[in-house]
Amino acid sequence: MTRLVYPAPRWRDMAGRWRTPQVTSGFHERRIVQGSQPRRYYYHSGSDVMYQARPGGDDPPWTGRYTRHRSRAFVCPAGLPALAVGPGVIDWMGDYIHTGLGVTLRLAAGGVWLYAHCDLARRIVTVGQRVAAGEPVAVISGSPPGGIVHLHCEDWIDGKPGHRVDPAVRLRGAVVVDLPAGWTPGWDE
Repeated sequence: MTRLVYPAPRWRDMAGRWRTPQVTSGFHERRIVQGSQPRRYYYHSGSDVMYQARPGGDDPPWTGRYTRHRSRAFVCPAGLPALAVGPGVIDWMGDYIHTGLGVTLRLAAGGVWLYAHCDLARRIVTVGQRVAAGEPVAVISGSPPGGIVHLHCEDWIDGKPGHRVDPAVRLRGAVVVDLPAGWTPGWDE
């Protein structure tokens, strides 16, 4: 089986330190439906990808550029590209359950990878377009716009949304690539 590429790039912050993506919340994790009374729950259908926060918090000008997701330990700047985990064809694009742009990539090796919480206004691929592993397919943003910035990923093993498997399992051993030329995290907000 071909090694996958991690769905978000590594990049250097303003202090010159490498920021490497990682899975920050789990597949099928029980979560509270925000604002529900009485309290209702749902199960997370994928995994979220973010970056380890620097000890002591973020220094300016990063303050305000990051948002926190479930833990003060993880952050993600808006404007980073979501990357194709493998070669394939863009299968679908649209509003994904009112959380921003969703993009599905039908992998040449089989299965479908979903990217969610991306910028609806900045579509960088088209349906039917062939992409190479590591090529940008979407722009990471908040969910909903102005909300928590992170990349949500789902792995549909047989290409059907109802047949999800834990994306973190397939990402073990995935290649982490550098931020593509021309991309600048967080500064384009």
